[in-house]
Amino acid sequence: MADEEEVSNEPDEEQGIEEEPTDDEKDEDMETGEKEKEPYDEKGREKLKEKGEMTDSEEGYMEGYDQAGEETEEEKKQEKEEPTNESE
Repeated sequence: MADEEEVSNEPDEEQGIEEEPTDDEKDEDMETGEKEKEPYDEKGREKLKEKGEMTDSEEGYMEGYDQAGEETEEEKKQEKEEPTNESE
C-alpha cells in the first residue's frame, strides 16, 4: 500500500500555512529592511547584485540551484501523474 498524505480540514492559517508573498511585497520588505535580501529567488539575487553583495559567479551558482529545484518539482509532479505497474 502506498503512503497516503494526511489531509486536514482545518483552515490553512490554523495549520500555520501562509500565502506566498507577491514579488512586489518581497521587494517592499527588502527595501524597508523588514526582510533580508536572499539569493534563493531572482528578485533577491538582483538586489544583492545591485548592492555589490553578490558576485557574478555566486549569482550563476544560485541560478543553477534555483533551476535544479524547479526541475525536481516537475519530476515529482510527473511521478504522481504516472500510474504504477506494481503487481504485488
